[in-house]
Amino acid sequence: MPQGQKRDLDMVAARIRNYLETWHKQPGQRHSKTIIVFEGDRYRPTGFEVHFRKGGSK
Repeated sequence: MPQGQKRDLDMVAARIRNYLETWHKQPGQRHSKTIIVFEGDRYRPTGFEVHFRKGGSK
């Protein structure tokens, strides 16, 4: 995978995680896991899910 493509995929993953933490995380929860599904030979993002668990914020 070319370096620029890897950088762009990392940026997409970080932005999705930031969006989910900003808009879907409830008070008192912390991030547990984010799964982003990329498909095809061009790594098109087709789905994502996020998991939060109870606990204090960092």
